[in-house]
Amino acid sequence: PSDAKALQKRGHSVGYHPWLGPFPTPTEFEAFLKKAYGKFSDRYGYVPSATRNHCVIWTGWVDTARVESEIGVRIDLNGYPVLGFQSAVQSGTLLPVKFMDANGKLLDIYSQFTVHSDDCLVEEKCGFPALSAKQLVEESRKWIDISVRHQGMYHPTFHPTRMNQMGPPTITWFRETL
Repeated sequence: PSDAKALQKRGHSVGYHPWLGPFPTPTEFEAFLKKAYGKFSDRYGYVPSATRNHCVIWTGWVDTARVESEIGVRIDLNGYPVLGFQSAVQSGTLLPVKFMDANGKLLDIYSQFTVHSDDCLVEEKCGFPALSAKQLVEESRKWIDISVRHQGMYHPTFHPTRMNQMGPPTITWFRETL
């Protein structure tokens, strides 16, 4: 909790990274998310405004976005580069877009594409060689500049466990990007 508060004072948010398993049903995932976000709120004193599910698990067509919206999450970060891509944007935009339900009603939650994820840059998970700390910082700065020029958002994802597992490249990238 103290680390989360320190980051919040710097203008950053700390979210939740839920994991229920690879193939939950929409009903199972809804129950899990409601319980997990309740526990998060009890511990940290707020509902996180953003989330990205572990392994980008998604249930139903709009079920996950609907439940996140009901809980109070305002931006979903589950879109991110996949095998063969280290950097990418959704639908050619760096701007968040609102989800809508099956009837065309807009939900009170946005989708924001994660341009960089540490699991695609610090490891060879996406089919490319891992980048050095210097390359990671250069790549982030490039995308920050692109975001500013196109009035968009740059969103990297850093897993706290990678700070320990991957060591200096991830730590340097994190510090230089923030």
